[in-house]
Amino acid sequence: MTGVVAMALLASAAAPAPALEAPRSAAIGAPVRIAATGLRPGFFYRATLDQAPAAKKPGLACVRNIGQPFHAGRSDRTYVWRGRVPSTLRCRNTRTNQPAGVITLKPGTYRWVVGRKTGRASWDRRASLAVQQVQITRAPGRPLAKR
Repeated sequence: MTGVVAMALLASAAAPAPALEAPRSAAIGAPVRIAATGLRPGFFYRATLDQAPAAKKPGLACVRNIGQPFHAGRSDRTYVWRGRVPSTLRCRNTRTNQPAGVITLKPGTYRWVVGRKTGRASWDRRASLAVQQVQITRAPGRPLAKR
């Protein structure tokens, strides 16, 4: 029996950690390419733009999907999402899971997140999760949004 447990531990230890390749700086509206490797097979994954933890308001989760979801069939494959940096993020109340409006993206620090979504702004802990910080800048030739 201990051999089975040891094999399971070796198999889980041998699984590659998810790696994310995405721009570290991007302008609002600019095309973006996000690539992830080492995703745990058997799950549908999405790439999103998310608020940085320091910028989040309690009870709100504001995100925007990038590209289409992928079903990970193999962990050695690279999955690529393409899209544009959005100008807004959609928010949900995390307590009631109801829509809570839209916020305009402002220059600052945000996060690229690739993972399996279990809700509008929540992630499955059983699947792989890859996160990378990104600096969002204003689009060239466009004034900052007034608020």
